[in-house]
Amino acid sequence: MSVINYLGIPLSSDKKLYRSLKNLLGFYPKNIALYKQAFRHSSIAQEIQQGVKDSNERLEYLGDAVLSTVVADYLFR
Repeated sequence: MSVINYLGIPLSSDKKLYRSLKNLLGFYPKNIALYKQAFRHSSIAQEIQQGVKDSNERLEYLGDAVLSTVVADYLFR
């Protein structure tokens, strides 16, 4: 966990990531670990259990399916 100063900016190696996310999102994220996991490519994901990797591939697949459904509904209407 990062040490945070009174402005909400981390005092660690995550400082650049925090500032980049602040510029993109307009706020400082409270849980940087979630953002790190979201941006982590599956090729460098660590194995957390037998054969299960710490990546978002399943969520990516679900997100693609939801996005496809929304676009199909929009085009249909």
